[in-house]
Amino acid sequence: MSKRNDYLEEQVSSRRHKWRIALTASAPVMLGYIVLGLGYGLYTHNLGFSWWVPTLMALTIYGGSVEFVIANMLTQAFNPLTVPVITLVVGFRQFFSQLPCWVSRRGTVSESSFRFFLLTDETFVVNYQLRLGDDVDHQRVYTMVAALDYFYWVFGAWLGGILGSILAIQIKGLAFAMTALFLVLALDQILKEKSHVSSVSGLVITVVCLALVGSTYFLLVPFRLFQRGNQTPRYIQGLGEFLPGAIMVMLVVYCLRNVTWLSGNHGWPDLIACTLTILVHLKWRSLFASMIIGTTAYILMVNFVF
Repeated sequence: MSKRNDYLEEQVSSRRHKWRIALTASAPVMLGYIVLGLGYGLYTHNLGFSWWVPTLMALTIYGGSVEFVIANMLTQAFNPLTVPVITLVVGFRQFFSQLPCWVSRRGTVSESSFRFFLLTDETFVVNYQLRLGDDVDHQRVYTMVAALDYFYWVFGAWLGGILGSILAIQIKGLAFAMTALFLVLALDQILKEKSHVSSVSGLVITVVCLALVGSTYFLLVPFRLFQRGNQTPRYIQGLGEFLPGAIMVMLVVYCLRNVTWLSGNHGWPDLIACTLTILVHLKWRSLFASMIIGTTAYILMVNFVF
């Protein structure tokens, strides 16, 4: 009995040690995910959804930028083509760029599948840079980090939905949060590009399609164009490098598709807020600071200036 108790105590101590490592490693992600998730919850409430909708979407989709797009699309007439195409292409940008590194990390099928579902840019970076001793189960710690990041995001979305319901106010201009998000993501991709063929072509093709096809189906054409290629490993690697810039620029155009440039305020709030968002991100390279400052400026302008 004594040996069994010692074994159980050792197991509990080992499990606690792993959770401490995972909690420490994921701490930088915690604040960002909770703040961004809070903003997402408030954003969905502002679109007219109940408090539980952002929580459910965070639990099942867990796609960050995809969730902002889907929430916006749920307020429009359902389009059975655009929604799955955007979700697939935007969500698979992590797949193309990070799959090789994840394949090299072994583990049980259940753990690997769970981590793959919970794969985000931030989780990948934390786990990839994590240095563990030989006495620690690496795969278990990777899974714990992914689970904690998942919890942070869901908790933030739940908190935003709850606060939105309690406050019961509609904030005019909060929808700019999605524009700021994709603007920052596009800027990050542009800064990483050696050649700007991807981002420039994404911008030109999307604007042309918007003018020719209209705002309902215009994203289908460029997404279809950027999915073509030879089915070879080199193509997959090249696609992973080429797609993100083009896709993020397309989504910026999508967010600005309904701006009235020729009437009303002539798009000045959008133009000023976008410029401010870019300048803040170039200065501090912080997704959250850029989104908060840009969105706050937009809200103030549309409510008190224009």
